[in-house]
Amino acid sequence: MPPARPPGPAPPTRPPGPAPPPQEDAYHQQYQDEVDQYEASLKASKAEVAQLRGDVEGLVDRVVATHESLVAKEAQVRAEVGRIRAEREAHEKRKAAAPTPAAAGPTEAECRDRLAQCTEAARQQEEDIADTAARARELEAAIAQDEDEIEALRLELKRARAAGSRGQEEEARARELQEADAWMGSLLELTGGIGGVRVVEASGDAVTLALTTLVGSGDDLVGGLVSAAPPRALEHTLSVSLAGGAVSAAELSPPTADLAGVVAAAAKRGEGLSFVVAEAKRLVAEAEGGAAQ
Repeated sequence: MPPARPPGPAPPTRPPGPAPPPQEDAYHQQYQDEVDQYEASLKASKAEVAQLRGDVEGLVDRVVATHESLVAKEAQVRAEVGRIRAEREAHEKRKAAAPTPAAAGPTEAECRDRLAQCTEAARQQEEDIADTAARARELEAAIAQDEDEIEALRLELKRARAAGSRGQEEEARARELQEADAWMGSLLELTGGIGGVRVVEASGDAVTLALTTLVGSGDDLVGGLVSAAPPRALEHTLSVSLAGGAVSAAELSPPTADLAGVVAAAAKRGEGLSFVVAEAKRLVAEAEGGAAQ
């Protein structure tokens, strides 16, 4: 907004006595010209304020979109890293496990067949682990790039808040941007601490999350050989309503579990969104007869 224009010079004092009409018209014209200048300056100031408001709103949209992309990629990386660790641990256990004594020993041909099968399975698993690790590195690089973009957007956000101090409307908009920044920080903390969670949609009083719950992982004995049984991935949508920063309602889709008790416990214990997410995953796993991962 341009600086306020200092008041113009006061019109000259009319000398006593009657003045000629042309001089009086000149005074009127001078006064009218100054009024027109003030009106033009006021219109220009209002247009600049409207442009600033549009720029701030566009910046908020960009911050939210970049945050959602970052959250999705971070969730993928955490899921991939978790699967790699589980596969490596299972592989090491199978290598270290002593052979189970059999009532009747297998023939030499059977031993060769089983050895070939184990060798091929181990080779395939190592290839899968290498491919997964490569994908995880690519996702980590993408996340680092998105974090740089988030930081740049936050710097723009600070400049927007500074510009908002020019008027009451701009100050109110800056406070809204600060609250949105804090809300995005809480979502980043949530998705960073809980695996299998992705933000689908978020606003000031509601958030929609995509939950992936792994159920039923473990090792099975098949034909005298230990083989890893892959876990089942259960997909749910968790819709959470907020009131004053606290969880006021939560619902799963499909409705595998009722979350009314979880919401009540969160309110009683002063817990937040991360507690509701963790409990929802636990109830889903219990309903499916397994342990949540």
